[in-house]
Amino acid sequence: MNSRYGAGIVTSNEEGKLIFAWAEENLDSKDSLSIEAELIRKAMVKARVNNWKAIHIQSANKLLIEKINNGSIEDVRIVTLLDDILHLKECFDWCSFSFGNSNNMSLATKLARFGRNLTAFVEWKDNFPLWLSEHSQSYV
Repeated sequence: MNSRYGAGIVTSNEEGKLIFAWAEENLDSKDSLSIEAELIRKAMVKARVNNWKAIHIQSANKLLIEKINNGSIEDVRIVTLLDDILHLKECFDWCSFSFGNSNNMSLATKLARFGRNLTAFVEWKDNFPLWLSEHSQSYV
């Protein structure tokens, strides 16, 4: 039996202004560590495609962030994903990862909940739905 997961990624500039966001529905039975690692890899690929030079990624999965920051790829569940993330990291002038608590991750969490109900991938760049723009302003 598959579970429904929503994924939400939010990007902002140094001033906290929302610049890119996406949400998607994920039908998968993988564990949360694998799902989060896949999302981080997707975010890094999108940043690379958009020619971003510096990125900072926050995740609510503290164990995953520790594995990435320690360069620890021994976890067989996510060895390929971790290897990809560590190689993608080298594509940026500056790339860092940190654990984000629920307070500063609430916009991504809201997008993830939205993503659970989607049947297709949705992304926004420059023009955002009102509910997303209003929610992001409370964190600037």
